[in-house]
Amino acid sequence: MKNNILSLGQFLEKSFEVQMKDKNLKIFYESGVAIALIEMTRNMMFPLDQSIYLSKCFKAEISNMMNLWHL
Repeated sequence: MKNNILSLGQFLEKSFEVQMKDKNLKIFYESGVAIALIEMTRNMMFPLDQSIYLSKCFKAEISNMMNLWHL
């Protein structure tokens, strides 16, 4: 399988908003911020390139708790 299958029901259960209009699929956070805009292909699929939407997470550590108040 070349593409992942998105479950619109799972998006809706997690309070995302899903819109399909003018051959586009749009997915929004509950706050209204768009997280994906996917154009329909000729075979009527909406391929999602996950590499575009992957988030990065950073971790910060402090060695001295006294510095916490001075950041």
